[in-house]
Amino acid sequence: KIASNPKVYSAYTDSVLYEMLVEECEAQLNFSTATFQIHALREMAYEQGVI
Repeated sequence: KIASNPKVYSAYTDSVLYEMLVEECEAQLNFSTATFQIHALREMAYEQGVI
């Protein structure tokens, strides 16, 4: 029932997107960039109907 709770679903989605960026961001240790990329990916996923 993740989708029924927007906050939980958002956090879950962010965690999945974050996992996709871990290797790149560990190399850079640039968490502000990671946050920006996560928001951009979430927006893109929303537009494509993934979320």
